Formats: sequence, structure tokens, C-alpha cells
Amino acid sequence: MNVQHSETERPTLKQADPTVQVIAATAGPQRGVWTRQMLQGRTAQTLTAILMACTLSALLWWCLPAIEQFWQTLLTSLLGMLAMEGLSVSQSVVSPAWMHLGALAVAAPIPVPGMNILGIHVLGALCLVLVTGWLRPPFRSSLRLLATLHVMLALACVSLPGGARYSIEDHTRCLTLFTEALLLALPAVMAFTHYIIEYNLERRVVGTALIAGYLVLTLPLKLVVHALLIQAGTGLAEPTLFLVFGPALDIFMVTAIYAWIVTWRHHHG
Repeated sequence: MNVQHSETERPTLKQADPTVQVIAATAGPQRGVWTRQMLQGRTAQTLTAILMACTLSALLWWCLPAIEQFWQTLLTSLLGMLAMEGLSVSQSVVSPAWMHLGALAVAAPIPVPGMNILGIHVLGALCLVLVTGWLRPPFRSSLRLLATLHVMLALACVSLPGGARYSIEDHTRCLTLFTEALLLALPAVMAFTHYIIEYNLERRVVGTALIAGYLVLTLPLKLVVHALLIQAGTGLAEPTLFLVFGPALDIFMVTAIYAWIVTWRHHHG
């Protein structure tokens, strides 16, 4: 009886062995395929994006003195072509801990604004509101908002103790520092916004270079235009220029260029 019972159990064990072998054989390869797909998919692209951002940031930091020298040369040429007295280029170090950063600026004399200058600004804002009556609604509302904001900022400047005595040099220096900060942070921003959806390395580099090129080429022109407008409109024009046509304009243009860059992915597949 015992012998027959053990003989009947042996086929059952033999029949169970192939099933265990199939499970063991299928579990291993699936785990290996999943690991390879993970390393070759999004994880690898994320690591590549981080590596590219670090490399481009180091490259921009290394090229920053040459970029500042280019700014100074172009700015000096622009001021020389204008041939206006009182305009000069100044450059100072931000702090001893940041010797690599140079704060380029335009120095120019600026008169103290009075009530007559305030009246000219208010009259100009009212004329702008009247002119917007012939424009379409999107432009009409935007320009009216701009006129209202400018009048409010001008009134706030006049109400300050001692009047609105702003320095063109300080204004343009802040614009330069913001551009330098945005330029150095550009690779990291692109890594977390563009590189995670764009896997082509050439498009990543070209897109980043286009935005960096905009920031580098437009800064000298922006400094000259701001200096001339502030010199003509006194310190009452400075808050509007900085808030609307300063960093906000740069961020808007960078966003517009980025939106165009993203479309490359759909055009090229």
C-alpha cells in the first residue's frame, strides 16, 4: 500500500515541475526587458537633459566675460553713432564674491521732474487712450491699461519724498543683471521644459542658442533706448519702462521663441 501510494505521487510532482520552470523562465526575461526599456527610455533622456543643461550652463559661465566685452563694444559703438553729450558706458563688479559678473550700464544726467513734466506725461497718456479708439479690442484694452498704469506710476513717483530722483545708471545696470541671470539659468529652464519633450540633440542645442542669441543681441539696444527715453521723460518714465518693457518684455519674447521652437518637434516628426 505504501509503495503504491508513493508511486502515484511521483507523476504529480513531475507534472508540476514544467509549470514552475515556465514561470521561472518567463519572469526573468520580462524583468530584464523592463529594465532595458527604462534605461533606454525616459530615464536615459532625463539624464541626458540634465547633463546637457550642466554642460551648457558651464559653457555660458565660461563665455560670460567675452559676452560682456561684446556688449561693451557694441554699446560704445551705438552711443558713438548717436553723438549725444552726457551718455557714457560704465561697468562695475557686482560683489567680490561674484567677480565673474560685470554690471554693464549707461550713465547719463537726468533732470529732476516737476509738475510740468507730470502734466506732459498725463497728457500723453490721455492722447494714447483717445488714439486707441480706432484700434481693435485686444490692442485697445492693452494700450489703455498701459496708459492707466503709466499715470499711476508717475503720480506715485511725484508723491515720493524728495521727488523721483532715479539714476539711469542704476536702471540699466538692473537690466543687465537680469539678462545675465536669465542667460545663465536658461539651460536649466530648457532642461525642465523643452528637453523632456524634445529628444533630438540638435534641436535642443539650436533652440537654446536662439533664445540665448536674442538675450545677447538685444541687451545693448535695450539699454540705449531706455537711457534715451528716461533722459527725455525724466524719472517718471522709468517705472513703466522697467515693469513693462524690461524683464517682462524679455520673458514674453523668450516664451514666444520657445513656443515656436516646440513646433519643430511636430513639423519634423
